[in-house]
Amino acid sequence: MDGKHALSSKGRQVVELCILFLRTEFEYHGPRNFVSLTAPFKRIWYKLRGTAEPELISPVWPFDAPEQLEAARHEVNRP
Repeated sequence: MDGKHALSSKGRQVVELCILFLRTEFEYHGPRNFVSLTAPFKRIWYKLRGTAEPELISPVWPFDAPEQLEAARHEVNRP
């Protein structure tokens, strides 16, 4: 995807983590419902207050912990 459809660096990182996760045998334990009807209103509320939105998923999502991510990287890169 190029131009206006290109992924941001954060988006690319999330996609790469998802692909890595799918190459493992780990079970998914993260949030199951990403759709929220109140999300747009919450974003507006945070902008009006001038506060940052809370982080909803961890930086290593879909992995449960940084150790699990490192184990996956080691496992996938093994010859």
